[in-house]
Amino acid sequence: MNTINNTAQVSGASVRIFMEAMGKVKEMALGILQKHNIDTNVPMESWVDLNKWINALKEIEQRFGPATMFNIGKTVPSVIAFPPQVNSFESAMNGLNYSYLLTHRGIPNSDKYYKFRMTGQKSAIMECDNPYPSDFDRGLLSGMTRKFPPAGVVGMVDVKLDESVPSRKTSGKSCVFKMSWK
Repeated sequence: MNTINNTAQVSGASVRIFMEAMGKVKEMALGILQKHNIDTNVPMESWVDLNKWINALKEIEQRFGPATMFNIGKTVPSVIAFPPQVNSFESAMNGLNYSYLLTHRGIPNSDKYYKFRMTGQKSAIMECDNPYPSDFDRGLLSGMTRKFPPAGVVGMVDVKLDESVPSRKTSGKSCVFKMSWK
């Protein structure tokens, strides 16, 4: 599903949130965004070509490494406001697909961009079928589990790429992440 058509766009608000989450690499990363013709002062209510956006993110990841992309994803939940109905681990995880649909247009309406399911009392999986870098999604899920931890969790939620199935890191179209906690 992560093939991007020529009319697909991401919201200016998403781009601004991403820029806010860039941390130490922000100044250098802004140059990469400009190179890809992305306005670094993009208005929140505007839209940005998704192909250009994803190409810029891939270049940022190549230049600064997967750990940087993970950290950006992990920071995103701390810089955005959530509606009152997102108040638990499951509501946060189940809400990611809806959020994706709100912040992207020119894409098929689907329930598969972020597909969550519990696999046990202390485990879950999330399939991310979108064009974003794998390490961004892993970071996003890690940040979400910190902001909305599962009930009774002791410590951190471990979010790992399921390497037993194809992923975007191995030319797959999606990534599956296993989440577990104590």
